[in-house]
Amino acid sequence: MMFLNMDVQSLILTIFRLLLGPIFLVSFIGKASERHHFIDVLATFKLIPSSWLQPIAGSLIIGELIVAIMLLLGWQSQAQRHYVDFS
Repeated sequence: MMFLNMDVQSLILTIFRLLLGPIFLVSFIGKASERHHFIDVLATFKLIPSSWLQPIAGSLIIGELIVAIMLLLGWQSQAQRHYVDFS
């Protein structure tokens, strides 16, 4: 038994996608514009060796941009509708 029909599910999925996409985009812009500060923040956690800080920070920033673009463009949203089941 389906809790919500597919039209409502796809509407909810689209709403969350369009809400999360800009959040990731704004976060990307903030980190990219203040990259040295972001690296300093990562360094304070002392979880990453100092020689890896710049590559990891760059990877996180690029990853955030990729996620934002994927959410905003609805990448694979058609395929995901077939797998979402609230039963």
